[in-house]
Amino acid sequence: MTPRRAARLREQIRHSRARLMVRDPLVAMVLMYLRFVATKAVTRISTNGRVILFDPDWFQKLSREETDYILSHQVMHIVLKDTRRPAFFTGDRFHHACDIIASSILRDRGWEADGFSHLGMLPHQTYFPRCEGNELMPLQAYRAVPFDPGALKERERRRFQLDSDAFWGRDLLPEDAVLILFSGYEDSIEEPVKSGRIIRTEAEREDRRQRQLKQIDAKSGEDDSDRPANELSAEQLDAAIDRLLDMIETMESGDPRQTELVERIWKGVGSSRLEWKTILDAFLQEEVNDYSFLPPDRRYADSGFFLPDFNQTERSLKDVLFMVDASGSIHNDTIADIYAEICAAIEQYDGALQGKLGFFDTQVTMPKPFGSIQQLLKIRPRGNGGTDFGCIFRYVNRFFEKPPACIVIFTDGRGDYPAEEEALGVPVLWILYGGAPFPRWGTHARILT
Repeated sequence: MTPRRAARLREQIRHSRARLMVRDPLVAMVLMYLRFVATKAVTRISTNGRVILFDPDWFQKLSREETDYILSHQVMHIVLKDTRRPAFFTGDRFHHACDIIASSILRDRGWEADGFSHLGMLPHQTYFPRCEGNELMPLQAYRAVPFDPGALKERERRRFQLDSDAFWGRDLLPEDAVLILFSGYEDSIEEPVKSGRIIRTEAEREDRRQRQLKQIDAKSGEDDSDRPANELSAEQLDAAIDRLLDMIETMESGDPRQTELVERIWKGVGSSRLEWKTILDAFLQEEVNDYSFLPPDRRYADSGFFLPDFNQTERSLKDVLFMVDASGSIHNDTIADIYAEICAAIEQYDGALQGKLGFFDTQVTMPKPFGSIQQLLKIRPRGNGGTDFGCIFRYVNRFFEKPPACIVIFTDGRGDYPAEEEALGVPVLWILYGGAPFPRWGTHARILT
């Protein structure tokens, strides 16, 4: 690729980000932290969650509106974690279901995608039953797409092939990848001194830039030691993604349309198979050795005796982290039952139980605070990837300023349990749904199906 062509592609992306900063700032902020790579090894455009890869011949044909839309669409795949799909859901049918959800959310954000000649069909509803994509999780949308676009003739298939999933879940980039733009890119870095003179030719500047990023061109950017000093961090990208996901969930929670999952959750409120007050009281009493002498009960401060106070247990009820397994093996009925159990716990403690609720598969969605059933039911589940229990503890260690008093994990147990040391001393209560074996550490309870 010639330096002149790379510069034109760079300006096309920069101008698109600038327009989106006005139209949809949260989407634009995510784009600011991504790297952009041109390659002929991709059909149209794809992403692995950290990098957007595109066919330069196709990309340069896009109009301004088409460029803005397709980059926003890639951001939706990243934010909704489509790139971390379950391994058994490869193929065009699942991808098309994810496209429907992303297109529906973009439609709610003001995009009318009619007349995009270079993008193909942009359906925002499933086929049978017909349902708006933003009301569904990926597996629900998948079941409502009764055909596989990959089985169609090539001409028909292209109509449904908005983008490519070739790099979903992949870190390695193709050999012909050409880095076009990265976060923190500055023109001012282009004039170093070489052999007593300043490098001024565009080709030399481009060569320097490619060499500077050689170590991360074949990766997704997870290794901070390889990132140039002026490239923005993966943590900043994660924060930008969380802000956009927050906005999407807030928008969806105010939508009067009810999804099948939400209806099931509401029907389950008030029903419970576990006596939560008994379980949590026993769990927390055990973890604080039944009492705490620091500080002592102030009612007897003048008596000369130091009597235990249960303030630590009380604080624990205000700082509980609930983590729900949302991997591909967890069905909607299970998610609805788990919501019902947490609602029952809130009811049994009559407002004394507060905390945060998050979801995990191989990644953790940012836990959201709740103090009532109404607040809890506004938190929408996200996931459907594989299962990695260790990601919970890595997330807590990385993003919690103060660790939670305890972690309650709902799961079907289909995955490898981590070592107890990964919990870093935080008490853990495992609530297993089904008949899988318990881990060898922590406290356990089981919901029988």
